[in-house]
Amino acid sequence: MTTTGLLTFLTLVAVTFAPGSCQSEGKVSKRAMQTHITASQTFSLTFSPPVGEDTFILAIPDNPGVVRLANYSLIPQGATRESFPTTCTGVGTSGIRLSGNASVISNIESLGFTAICVKSPIVDYISAVIGWMYFFVWSGSFYPQYFFNLRYKTVAGYSFNFLVLNTLGYLCYSTYNLTLYFGPRVQEEYYAKYPSSPIPVQLNDICFSVHAFFLCCATMPQFYFFRHTTDQKLYTANKILLLGFLVYFIIICSLTIANNVNFNVLDLLYYISYIKLAVTIIKYAPQVILNYKRKCTLGFAMPSAWMDFTGSVLSIAQSFLLAFNEDDWLSLITDPTKMGLGFIGTFYNSIYFYQNYILYAENNKKYRLMEQVKSIGVDEDEAPIVERDDLEDRSETYKTEMQGSYRVN
Repeated sequence: MTTTGLLTFLTLVAVTFAPGSCQSEGKVSKRAMQTHITASQTFSLTFSPPVGEDTFILAIPDNPGVVRLANYSLIPQGATRESFPTTCTGVGTSGIRLSGNASVISNIESLGFTAICVKSPIVDYISAVIGWMYFFVWSGSFYPQYFFNLRYKTVAGYSFNFLVLNTLGYLCYSTYNLTLYFGPRVQEEYYAKYPSSPIPVQLNDICFSVHAFFLCCATMPQFYFFRHTTDQKLYTANKILLLGFLVYFIIICSLTIANNVNFNVLDLLYYISYIKLAVTIIKYAPQVILNYKRKCTLGFAMPSAWMDFTGSVLSIAQSFLLAFNEDDWLSLITDPTKMGLGFIGTFYNSIYFYQNYILYAENNKKYRLMEQVKSIGVDEDEAPIVERDDLEDRSETYKTEMQGSYRVN
């Protein structure tokens, strides 16, 4: 071995086993804190393995008027933890990005946290209560229709198109939530793109979306086993729409894989969430159309509509409370998804209420579902709805016939 080769080898050995050559990885204790003005909380950063040499970390707030913290921290060799006491000095939200020597802490540029400083902790508690209220109300809105169908063994007044679109929407929503919440790879992609933002999916989001998807799936077989009308089939427009969503998904997957050697799953999840948003905008319309065609709302469980309407109103109320408490009214415009979905729900459910209580109120009183009156001898081959006057006449006849069949001469 030549002298030059020997020196090169020794240099490589020295670099490899030098104390500073062992890179650490940092991990933030929590990605977000929420507290009120003048209150303080502490973010912690842990290192594994311990830091190999003396280094530094810069903490750079996006909004210095909202938070106060030490902008420069010296990290000694062998450290396994560093704390960042953070005090709220104003109302609002500020991301805090961390920066430093990436040769010592390999992922330092992807670390950060968010400070949310609110006006009042009481308003914050009220907002949290409202959040859980609309979670339970929205989750419960799937049961009245399911049990109504189960009780009367009919789906005559329930739109199959609405159910199919709803199932697709919650499939996309569940996929988005589960992957982002439990997927380590997609979480790395998210933090690399938004270092100071927490994962925007909570456990209650997962419970709600998965629960809604399974309830939709449980309702599907009712259209096969229970009585339904001949026009309860998938509209041609919806077939084209579903095919369009499938083609869209295939194209997006292909482009994502082709344009990204490492295949960015996060971008794919965002595209899937767009399908959920599009479905939510249009899914209510088939039920409105079915009610219009039948000129009544018999067979459609209004308690489901009331619960969905209540959940939408509570969701909107929470958005306004959060905007007030964080002094961020612009968020109602810049992040329109939640507000938009809430207003869509209130709009369409208001149409259901108008159809049920005003437009078709007389027809709802005049008719009854055939399954609701089988006990008076209605033929299985008759229409799904029958006139109440006719029922009363047949009821008396049926009672007379039944009495006569048991009469003792």
